[in-house]
Amino acid sequence: MTKKTLKMLSILGAMSALGAGYASAVAPDCGPCPNAMFVAKGCETRLVSIGGLITANYQWRDVKDHTFGPTVTDEDAGLEAFPFGDHEDPDQFSQFYMKHVRLFIRAELCDNWGAFLSVDFAGRDRTTYLHRSLLEFNSDDRPIEARRNTIDSDHTCRDRSPLYVDRAYVEKKWCASTFRAGYQKVNFGAEELIPAEYVKTIDRSVATHYFMNLGHRAVAGQYIPGRHNIEFGGGRFADRHVGLYLSGDACNFHYNLAVVNGDQGLCRRRLCKLNNDLGYFAGLAYESCMCDVDVLIGINAGYKPDGASFHRTDANDDGDNAVWGLNPYILANWNCFSFLAEMLYGSVENARLTNMKSDANPWGVNFIPSYMINDCWEIVARVSYLNTNRMGTSINNVLGATPGCGNTKNHPGTDTRNNTFLSSEPQFNKVTTGYIGLNWYTVNHAVKATLGYECAKFKNRFDGPIGGATPGQFVNDHVIVNTIGAQLQVLF
Repeated sequence: MTKKTLKMLSILGAMSALGAGYASAVAPDCGPCPNAMFVAKGCETRLVSIGGLITANYQWRDVKDHTFGPTVTDEDAGLEAFPFGDHEDPDQFSQFYMKHVRLFIRAELCDNWGAFLSVDFAGRDRTTYLHRSLLEFNSDDRPIEARRNTIDSDHTCRDRSPLYVDRAYVEKKWCASTFRAGYQKVNFGAEELIPAEYVKTIDRSVATHYFMNLGHRAVAGQYIPGRHNIEFGGGRFADRHVGLYLSGDACNFHYNLAVVNGDQGLCRRRLCKLNNDLGYFAGLAYESCMCDVDVLIGINAGYKPDGASFHRTDANDDGDNAVWGLNPYILANWNCFSFLAEMLYGSVENARLTNMKSDANPWGVNFIPSYMINDCWEIVARVSYLNTNRMGTSINNVLGATPGCGNTKNHPGTDTRNNTFLSSEPQFNKVTTGYIGLNWYTVNHAVKATLGYECAKFKNRFDGPIGGATPGQFVNDHVIVNTIGAQLQVLF
């Protein structure tokens, strides 16, 4: 990769991380292509340009289950207390899928007014979990099978919405500032803010996924696989929101400010006052070139006074639901080598599974180095670490679609009693992942092919009741998830 291209990527990283804008749907080197635009007469509409992104993927995923279930009493089966014991590994997961089928439309009007719309016809990942909303009791006050509302990406196709809006906003530019009103990503998470077409790995990291959903927490209750589970609530802390955005440049400094809905805000209807307080985000960065090294250093911050609210009827809900986060980062390019390093830190009130009256302070780090071997080949690595500070996370919540239906080996009389969803039910306290991949570019980087391998270790599973006088604890067992992925992408 040439030095000019690396500097473009540095500017792209600055724009992405600071919310100053996303990459244009047309290539910056050659300008808009005649076949990809419409020109309207009159001052009100000067240019309408169309572009798109198509990404076809393959994924193989394997889970090694080294967890042990809790000890429970099953009076219906005539059994006293017995351990569920260790589980069989779920079946391997192999599939082709379309990750992105996006259409971009950009309109340029007179007086520096404009608009942008990006729609993805491949749908988007939903937050995945197994939700058993209500427990039913018999005359002896013993729980029986609960009513189930399953949204679990390891065995259904309901983990993706059929269509979603990626970005939609009106913008006004003047001097070195840009004002936007509409729907886009807020300024938090440097890896998250890089546009999908320029992400060097196949998927973003577990730390990034977790902090996009920061504020999801558990309902007080009893965690027993297959009996009662964990419910997540609240809107996404970061990611996309409807609101007002302001960004700009002053010398080598870049700034951004945003006031957004507490939830993502594409719907007008709310459930009472469910997570409807506004959220606030800001960022500041400094860009410099020292000894042929392009460096961008900055910090993003966000605060939602009601960011963790959700419907809850127990006495532990005292209305303290604030969420805030900090995101320092550094992006550097030197010759053919580049890296992105960032830390994500947050605070969620009343969120620890071991004590619902105690605040959680999760944190994570990402380190992503890359090296261009020549103009076509690039090697990429990533190390990501997440510590939820006893708030917990499921495998599906941070890793995506993962096989999770395994049977207990040593249940008395049968090996199919505890048919649990490993990927969505158990909550883990810590996650460590390592990624290595190879990228191939052609046609001025408009076409990219990627092959990558990632190993993730989920440690310290939560076992027992949530909160309460004698809450459960995070126990010392783990799950290993191995993933091989391939991706072919065209940006036009």
